[in-house]
Amino acid sequence: MNEQCSTAQALRPGETVTADTTGAKPHGLEHDECSLHSYSRGTFYKVAGTGRDMAVTLTATEIYVGTRMEIAVLEDVCDSDGQCVEVSDFLDVEDMPFTLPFSTTAGKNYVVVVSGERFSDAGSFQITMEVRAWTLFRVTDMARTI
Repeated sequence: MNEQCSTAQALRPGETVTADTTGAKPHGLEHDECSLHSYSRGTFYKVAGTGRDMAVTLTATEIYVGTRMEIAVLEDVCDSDGQCVEVSDFLDVEDMPFTLPFSTTAGKNYVVVVSGERFSDAGSFQITMEVRAWTLFRVTDMARTI
């Protein structure tokens, strides 16, 4: 099972996988910038950057009301030193499906983490990866080019 960063499952664009964190052990990754807590349960996925924008969608299949989950994207580093590329707020089941877009660099690998806020936050869900047809621009990117 891919409940630790070292055993992350490859996730390719266009692919949808089903996962379940019920019964999983704490993932052990503490990352303040991405709001990851070492005592939470989660699943890890490796994604190869394409140089285009990508998006990951989280869809609840059996998550109890009151459970809060998040999606975090980090550079391909399994420790607290890795850069947090993008992170969602903690999502209630009512917020799903939720799509998190993020920019990638060709040749660079990324780790996508789906994690609960607390140890008790668990359930089953689907995660889908896609390459976006459009480019994600941020105000800070525009300011640098002016």
